[in-house]
Amino acid sequence: MNELDNVSNFYCHVQVDEKNKDILTSIKEYAASHAGESFYVLKEPLVSGEYDYSYKENMLGIFSPTHAIVFIDLMNENDSCKELDDASDLLDEFDESVENFIQDWFALSAQYKYKKTVERPDKWRKDIQVAGAGVNVESLLNENVLTDPKEKRRVKLLVSLLIGSINDAEEKGIDVPGSILEQIKKNIILFDADQTRFIYQDFPGQKTVSIQ
Repeated sequence: MNELDNVSNFYCHVQVDEKNKDILTSIKEYAASHAGESFYVLKEPLVSGEYDYSYKENMLGIFSPTHAIVFIDLMNENDSCKELDDASDLLDEFDESVENFIQDWFALSAQYKYKKTVERPDKWRKDIQVAGAGVNVESLLNENVLTDPKEKRRVKLLVSLLIGSINDAEEKGIDVPGSILEQIKKNIILFDADQTRFIYQDFPGQKTVSIQ
């Protein structure tokens, strides 16, 4: 079991090593102090598929339904954070792998009929940040809390795709529900890191266990 898996609202699907252990610990500590939120650290979607990113071992993504999406370049010690489209100084391999990740994400949205609801990536790229490994994680996450209700719902649906919590996106919709009853009906996606950990826990002899 991953040594970082003892925080119930934090799920890490990245092998801990010297490059990432400090930043993973910082994310875990942030999650522990924000018990009402869920945080997933991934380098590829959890749902079934073959994902070939050339820079995969040197990057990670932080995904939370309450925060902007963040990709971190573990080989870049820069301490800044920028919107993806404003970051012109990215290493080619990192930039290419992030773009491939986004394209695979979009393919999942089409496969599971989320495309009409979450729309094309150009509608949500502004919710993607990129940072170097020298970034202060607490400041990074505090500065990227989502406040727009519609954007929060979009990111919530996008994160659900990555972790395999697939619901009827067209029925749920991206518009913010008005009445309390509508909120209850629409708020059915479970962002439970313990549940995700159980489903995708590593077992001897196989990489992951996934729901078909």
